[in-house]
Amino acid sequence: MQWVEALQARLPERSAVLDLGCGGGGPATRSLAERHDLLGVDISERQLERARRLVPKARFLRADATEVELERASFDAVVSLFLLGHVPRAKQRPLVERIFDWLRPGGWFLGTLGTAEAADEIVDPRPYCEILRQWSTLHPEFAFLPRKFKIAVSGAVEDRAAIAWHDIGLQLLKNDAGETGFKVLAGGGMVLVGLLLFFHKDWWLRVAFNRFLEALHLPQI
Repeated sequence: MQWVEALQARLPERSAVLDLGCGGGGPATRSLAERHDLLGVDISERQLERARRLVPKARFLRADATEVELERASFDAVVSLFLLGHVPRAKQRPLVERIFDWLRPGGWFLGTLGTAEAADEIVDPRPYCEILRQWSTLHPEFAFLPRKFKIAVSGAVEDRAAIAWHDIGLQLLKNDAGETGFKVLAGGGMVLVGLLLFFHKDWWLRVAFNRFLEALHLPQI
């Protein structure tokens, strides 16, 4: 939030602000909407339903950030937190160029960048991270914990996400049959279990993925 606050200090009241990849109306979105005319864009209708409920002062639009059509030079600032890491590298530069077009002269861009598509990547972790984001945002089992509950995902041979230090760590792997599965570390990598599980990708995602993480989480509350 310190970067959002730093941006706010540079903007006059009621500036036109675009929140690209706004999600479910988190603290940054709520803070921006209090002082500015905010338009939030997200691809998930479920997330936007939450955002509309939590941030009634803002406007929201369901669209793909890489395809949305917005008026040139119409925003004083564009904020994109945790979105660009989910955008394929080939689409990142065109998206940044479009953001530049949407900004008025002297406008500000606040964004976070990902480091995807490493040379030793086994499986692209971004779809799984997006599923986790949508599942956990405002989840009742996570909303009132006394501290942050952290889940890390790595899809490369070299673990750049330090998954063993998180409450749940997911290492994407492939077995000899080429099926995608997870090595699961729970309890900060220091207690509980280390599990190696392989399931057919679609079945794992649609039936067991979030339920399994929920089961790992509940005993630790």
